[in-house]
Amino acid sequence: MIAKSGPMISVIVPTYNEGSYINHLLKSIKNQTYKNYEIIITDYKSTDDTLKIAKRYGARIVRAKSRGIPLAKNLAMKKVKGDIIGFVDADHILSKNVFESVVKAFKNEDNLAGAEPSLRVDTREMPVAYRPLFRLFTRVANVIKKISFMGPFPWAFSCVFCSASAVKKAGEFNLELDLNDDLEYFARIRKFGTFKLLSSTARRSFRRELKKGIIRAYAMYFYGALVATFTQKYKHDLEPIRVDSGKN
Repeated sequence: MIAKSGPMISVIVPTYNEGSYINHLLKSIKNQTYKNYEIIITDYKSTDDTLKIAKRYGARIVRAKSRGIPLAKNLAMKKVKGDIIGFVDADHILSKNVFESVVKAFKNEDNLAGAEPSLRVDTREMPVAYRPLFRLFTRVANVIKKISFMGPFPWAFSCVFCSASAVKKAGEFNLELDLNDDLEYFARIRKFGTFKLLSSTARRSFRRELKKGIIRAYAMYFYGALVATFTQKYKHDLEPIRVDSGKN
């Protein structure tokens, strides 16, 4: 186990009724081999046990008065203390060496601005028939990510770690986007250094794709990515935490 020393990692997690998932994420953070981190939960009026679970793991709570993922991240960014800032969705489970590999990557590469664990699929709630398809998707997604990281528009989302200096230069997330706000933001981060896909992994729930329908969901994400990249404005009817990104 690595001692609690070295650069601090600040993990930002937006939440809205994530009680079914947040425990798995926070447990995976507690089990990290690298221990110098803080957790900041930005919550929009959860009515389940999200905050109770977050407090159990020692997370700092920031309460959002308005809805929206970009707003939630912006509020948390004002509170961070870390040298590395992680933007992590609540429905992820990190392999135990993610933080260690993130710190090592930033230590070994002077011009690194962003690092992302390799994507894996969380199959716990997924019908057996869909599992091969989503495993194939994650393999293809990791290849696309690695290629995109060579260019100006890194296909980074859901679980990304950035240098605090690059975050400061890039500014805040765009409140005019409630879908693919991360793609637009990490394109700005990319101007201040390179991106790297790590061998350590993060498992992600594909609940939204399964609920909305796979084809419909990815058509929406693809269109949203194009709009986010070229117009920086896109509104879509998503879950409550992601809509109506007004000022707090």
